[in-house]
Amino acid sequence: MLSKKGISPLIATVLLIGFTIVLAALVIRWGSELFSSQIKTQTCDNEATIICTSDVDLGISTVVFDNIPDTGDEKLQIGLVSNGKQNIDKGFIVRIHKIDGTVIAAESTGILNQYETLTLQVDPTDFEPDLLLADAQDAKDNCPTDKFCGISVIPKIKHTTDKGDSCDVTCGQSEKRSAITSIVLT
Repeated sequence: MLSKKGISPLIATVLLIGFTIVLAALVIRWGSELFSSQIKTQTCDNEATIICTSDVDLGISTVVFDNIPDTGDEKLQIGLVSNGKQNIDKGFIVRIHKIDGTVIAAESTGILNQYETLTLQVDPTDFEPDLLLADAQDAKDNCPTDKFCGISVIPKIKHTTDKGDSCDVTCGQSEKRSAITSIVLT
């Protein structure tokens, strides 16, 4: 006969159950923190999307594409008007829709408070060096009827929930467009 002693089956079962409970508690805690952060992020994004839809109302009053003689410098100025209750405080995405169907985008900073105006200065070199006055004039004269040729502006806002969570949101549904035909070329 062997005289070795081991753990009784009762103690082994209790230890296995204890380890299982500890492991389950760790997994539940990790999962609940992950789930909670996802809910906070999604709640903030959803509230901001509703604000974008109902309280962000952006208008384009003027678009001037200026070619400064003898310097070769170009300047794009976009006059914006806020008709909504929400401040646009995270800037804008400015997109140029070219005659060949390509879209070139650049981000631009600026704050537009509710019911105010802003002249947004955009450096055309932010888009591409081939954005020349001749290209804009060609688009103004020859834009196909089935395509949009022009400038569009998309506002970006920062939203804070009642619980203090904040998020930055691009208000794609509040995009405003100005056709090349309404752009002043100088």
